[in-house]
Amino acid sequence: MKLLTLTLALLLLLPACKETDDCMEQTDVPVGFSTDVETQTRATDMTNDNLSAIGVLAGLTHGAFADNLSSFTPNFMYNQEVKKVNGSWTYAPLKFWPNNDTDKITFFAYAPYDAQGVTLSTVDEKGYPFLTYTVQPKEENQTDLLASVPLSGEKGKKVNFTMKHALTKVTLKVKSGDKYVKEITSLSINAATGGELHFKNGGFEWTNVTNTYSYTPSATTDLTFAATEQGRDVATFLLLPTATVTATFSLSYKVKDITGNEKIT
Repeated sequence: MKLLTLTLALLLLLPACKETDDCMEQTDVPVGFSTDVETQTRATDMTNDNLSAIGVLAGLTHGAFADNLSSFTPNFMYNQEVKKVNGSWTYAPLKFWPNNDTDKITFFAYAPYDAQGVTLSTVDEKGYPFLTYTVQPKEENQTDLLASVPLSGEKGKKVNFTMKHALTKVTLKVKSGDKYVKEITSLSINAATGGELHFKNGGFEWTNVTNTYSYTPSATTDLTFAATEQGRDVATFLLLPTATVTATFSLSYKVKDITGNEKIT
């Protein structure tokens, strides 16, 4: 899995405390957003240009995040949508930084916001948050899932999320050779269907990757290849990276001579 990073720079504000929370004094100046994002990309998948919304989780800690890990919950932002509008990152309602020097905020993010197959850990789950992800069966519905490097102990400054590709991109390319025409009759890749992405210090990791599914290309036509065709991409999948579930692929095809008579299947 090739992890390429892009930096999503934004400033996040935190809401006024509730009666059930440990209250904190807050500043009254809204924190703005920046649209400065590194332009590293991975082919035509999720990039700075087409990333339009992220989901943010954030929580208050009194002091260092590591000292509060066992009791930490995303109690100030839970799946908060932060979206790009006319080139600027925005969200509502506006929130404010704490004014107390001992109060810090820790942030996590994923993208795209509310992506198909994503289920977040609950708002009262203690410790590092995580998400459960199920790969969509159809190639065209699969998502280039991104997750951030956690930012712990933030206080009154820009929150610069570093977003990383969380899935493995698998492209099936077919090329022909020799003197015969080939026609693909079936093509699939058998790979894991679901797992848990757990945030951790410095990044994230996949756990509990289980089950398998036979993913097939969306294209079911135009799978005949000339005798000397140099190559053609027939499918691109975004799958779970894992060594615990063996991935395999299956290919069936016919070989035909110049008159269209079948030589080999």
